Amino acid sequence: MAWLKADSITLVAGDRRLVQDATFRLDPGDRIGLVGPNGMGKTTLFRVISGERLPDGGHLDRSMDLTIAALDQLHPQSEGTVWDTAASANPRLPHLAADMRALETTMADPSVPDLDAVLARYATVQEEFERLGGYTWEAQVRQALEGAGLSESRYGDSPDLLSGGERHRLALAQVVLSGADLWLLDEPTNHLDVGAMEWLERTLGAFSGGVLMASHDRRFLERTATRIMTWEDGFFWLLTGTYRQYQHLRRERTQRIADEWARYSEERARLQMYVDRYREGNRATMAKSRMHAIARLDRAAVAPPDRTMTAPRRLAHGGRELGGTLALIVDGLTLSRGPRTWSPLQFKLPVKACLGIVGPNGSGKTTLLHALAESAPGVRWNPDAVISWYDQEAASLLPENATGIRLAHEEGMDRETAYRLGARFGLQRELLDSTVGAWSGGERSRLALLFALMSRSSVLLLDEPTNHLDLRMREELEALLSGYPGALIMVSHDRELLDNVSTHTLWWQDDAFHFAPGTYSTVQHRPNA
Repeated sequence: MAWLKADSITLVAGDRRLVQDATFRLDPGDRIGLVGPNGMGKTTLFRVISGERLPDGGHLDRSMDLTIAALDQLHPQSEGTVWDTAASANPRLPHLAADMRALETTMADPSVPDLDAVLARYATVQEEFERLGGYTWEAQVRQALEGAGLSESRYGDSPDLLSGGERHRLALAQVVLSGADLWLLDEPTNHLDVGAMEWLERTLGAFSGGVLMASHDRRFLERTATRIMTWEDGFFWLLTGTYRQYQHLRRERTQRIADEWARYSEERARLQMYVDRYREGNRATMAKSRMHAIARLDRAAVAPPDRTMTAPRRLAHGGRELGGTLALIVDGLTLSRGPRTWSPLQFKLPVKACLGIVGPNGSGKTTLLHALAESAPGVRWNPDAVISWYDQEAASLLPENATGIRLAHEEGMDRETAYRLGARFGLQRELLDSTVGAWSGGERSRLALLFALMSRSSVLLLDEPTNHLDLRMREELEALLSGYPGALIMVSHDRELLDNVSTHTLWWQDDAFHFAPGTYSTVQHRPNA
């Protein structure tokens, strides 16, 4: 029997049907990647699987002894320390240790009536304790915390002192240490730097249980998922294969739907033209026959292709080219934050280059962007450089009493361009016509990002532009950046974006930044990378 089996599951939110007839099974070793836009119902499905809520239709059967660890349900305890929280992640280990101690006491009693039975029981408990890593537990806890990006300096802190991103990483370490059969990972790569993502990929590869994971990180999905599940196009898909294979099949289906819709539209227009021309007169009977044909055609017609299914394309924007050969010369730039000072930086960036900045959290990437934006000592820009700067605070600077469309107009975007581009980044017409004060943080961030992308700039500085973007939005961003005519510098943990857009890389290693031509993946293989 499967660990978990869903039969014709239906999920509803308010008056909106999220998914219908979702049928799948999950077995040991499965790695199912759940993909689709925000609001599709991925988190709702996780809550059904974990038992937090019931499906609105269909049946879900779980194996009686199946244990589940859900990332979004773990809230690090405020009592104790970060270490205590991680070390107590597997609730079975303390019980097994207590059982072993009790059995050891019993075995030491010479009057025990059935020593063989006690010895057999002890062997069983000890085997389970060893299987769960009880004898190497401290090393496992340390490895999980370090892998998730929590330094030893934080081990003694209360979880209450951690940032939101650090609490997410601690919860992820708890899942890895939980000993559960099934991991439910809702956006596990959020708040992870590249090193932590690669640790998680290795961890999933070594895990013998099952995993259902929702992610917007294309490289992560490609490296970990063995099946892809979605219902973003209005019907339920479960594909055995990689994320790239899913993308290929989806594009084929999208093209097939578009072709069928074009044939339908052409035939309908031809019939309607005949009806309009001969509705009256001696051909009225033939016109009536054509009307019946139109009705039959309408009943058999495919649904029109969803605009979100159309492939991202290079879009016109306000970027401008730079003259000369170099966009930027950095010579002896020294970064400092608080008591910390970084080694001086030195590099030159060509006029049409894209520089990807990669490094662990806390390595100074955002500090570097601020120094570049402010033309700190040691930074010399091309005289024609007009800088557009998107950082993590950009969304908070938008005036709350203005509508999105008014702000777009003030940024030089006409109404139709704002509506068209906004829709591709999850900002629909109705939202753009409302005041920004009622928007979510993610919606504000996407609007601020659009303003940076569409500005009349010749240099773009972007700090984590894929935050708050789903898979399709990331593809749209990539299409926009690929056509940008000026110089681009971006901090990102999205390896797919870095490899597809960047021409040069600045990466952190051995307590210093290193600069070289090439993408993130190519510089990884350099001797000092």
